[in-house]
Amino acid sequence: RLLASLLVALVIFNDSAEPPTYIIAMTGCAIWYLSEPTRSRTDRIVTLAIMLGVSLISTDLYPRPLRAVLGPYTAKAMGCLVLWMRMNWELLTWRAEQRAQ
Repeated sequence: RLLASLLVALVIFNDSAEPPTYIIAMTGCAIWYLSEPTRSRTDRIVTLAIMLGVSLISTDLYPRPLRAVLGPYTAKAMGCLVLWMRMNWELLTWRAEQRAQ
């Protein structure tokens, strides 16, 4: 989980990140998603929607008006930032969950 968080952070906090470098962030998101065998329904929906949106934003399948408003780089970074914050929340609360069980 720490590796997944690190992979995403390396990309979203890099001011010279280009679209191909988001492959690294998507790999981190996939590792995080698969690290837990039972994910909540909300985690599944949000993670898969963001991963699909980030991977498709550079294609013609993404609506042009939305791409013009957000910009491809901003939308990619914001999607990855949301997942990165969820990853870190899970890392910060992991010990408390383990002690409670």
